[in-house]
Amino acid sequence: MVLLNCVAVFTKESDKLVKKQRANKQNKHKYKTRVSDLVVTLRDRFIFCSLCGVVPLTDTEIKSTLEILAYSVTADIKNRSFPRNPKPHLNANHSLKSHL
Repeated sequence: MVLLNCVAVFTKESDKLVKKQRANKQNKHKYKTRVSDLVVTLRDRFIFCSLCGVVPLTDTEIKSTLEILAYSVTADIKNRSFPRNPKPHLNANHSLKSHL
């Protein structure tokens, strides 16, 4: 639960940095922080920075984490969907079939 709350806070802060970095660029789409990278980065770095107990080190670690996250972006494309082509249900499991 703590990690999910941190993801929400770090997403908002890193989205601000992404918007600031891309302010002068003429891009087709808007960009936002990639949440999957954010979760992995927080899992690795946030535990260290929260348990170290040294305030200046914690501040620099959080700032460097936000800078890393600002470079891991994905395009925010609205109303994008593709029709799925469902395959008919197969009678046998392919992973159990012989390869001979």
